[in-house]
Amino acid sequence: MRLREGDASALLEYRKHGRIVDGGTFDEAADRAVKGYLADTFQGLDTRLLVDTNDQAAEVSSRVRAELVALGKIAETGG
Repeated sequence: MRLREGDASALLEYRKHGRIVDGGTFDEAADRAVKGYLADTFQGLDTRLLVDTNDQAAEVSSRVRAELVALGKIAETGG
């Protein structure tokens, strides 16, 4: 509730309880996010990936697509 009210000090409690994790570099975080997204998707879960910018969205989408191609789930080319 404190965070919803704009109390940023509540983030310290989240970190203290392990609910905020340093994702590392963008590449490291994107790699983990893509793997998690694919794992969830293959389990039939409805999953979303959120990023800060359109450029990041394009990068993450490209990584997801590359993994799906590598796994034989989609064709590399087509239309």
